[in-house]
Amino acid sequence: PLSVAPDVMALFARCTWPGNFRQLGNLLRTAAAMVDDDGEIRREHLPEDFFEDLSSNGAQEPAAPAPRAADTLIAQGERLQDVAASVIAAALARHGGNVSAVARSLGVSRNTIYRKMSTVTQNQTPDDA
Repeated sequence: PLSVAPDVMALFARCTWPGNFRQLGNLLRTAAAMVDDDGEIRREHLPEDFFEDLSSNGAQEPAAPAPRAADTLIAQGERLQDVAASVIAAALARHGGNVSAVARSLGVSRNTIYRKMSTVTQNQTPDDA
């Protein structure tokens, strides 16, 4: 059985979890693979991108949930594939084009990112390019 160190639990509490439950699951799976024989998840078992996320968003709990870009796009009647493309484009910009980091942050495989990017470029008209 695994346990989580109290200081790591405090970090979890400070995180805004932009990837929601999927992000937490991925983080715990990574930490569990790195854990020592004592079975306690400590700071050194957490992936670096978790600490980057903490520092980049200030690790503060928002006072009220801000509307997500996807919610706004869906409310405007956008197609799901267009929403997915917008989310991926925003994540690519946030991660400086690093597809691996984007895939980790969105909780999908790199192949999914490449496939979605390919679909977007195939569906562009000459006016879009």
